[in-house]
Amino acid sequence: MSKSKKNVIEPTEILKEYGADTIRLFMLSDTPVDRNLDWSEGGIEGCWRYLNRLWKIAYEISQLSASHVEPNIDLVKTAHQTIQFVTDAYNKAHFNTAIAQCRILTNDIAQALSSQNTSHLKDVFSLLLRLLSPLVPHITSEIYASLWDGVDISTLPWPEADP
Repeated sequence: MSKSKKNVIEPTEILKEYGADTIRLFMLSDTPVDRNLDWSEGGIEGCWRYLNRLWKIAYEISQLSASHVEPNIDLVKTAHQTIQFVTDAYNKAHFNTAIAQCRILTNDIAQALSSQNTSHLKDVFSLLLRLLSPLVPHITSEIYASLWDGVDISTLPWPEADP
């Protein structure tokens, strides 16, 4: 984006329509931080849909009953692999790859919800929110507080991977 090329995006309008977290997610997920950002309406809309998907998953998790099911060991294992990957990516400022890995975990959570294998689901979702919180602090804070009786996500320690 540049004024001389007359392709500047007015941030106020985009903030009103999509919110700050959507813009942050788009800017950090699009390209590595050392390259120029290529603005796209489709990209910002995709990030907005992803954040809305987190809200939907949170709602579905809040509606779960405490029924006994077999432990979802695969989901827990994937969650801990994601913690390790995202932690390493953050340390290298590779936010785009960290976000991509979080999206994969989100897909796994959604699949577990649809398969009714909901054991450990709330715990894994908690880990996902904590991994995303540095990038999209507003929505993760709201979701976390709604699912965990007002707990402030920013006061929680960074999750540690269990190999």
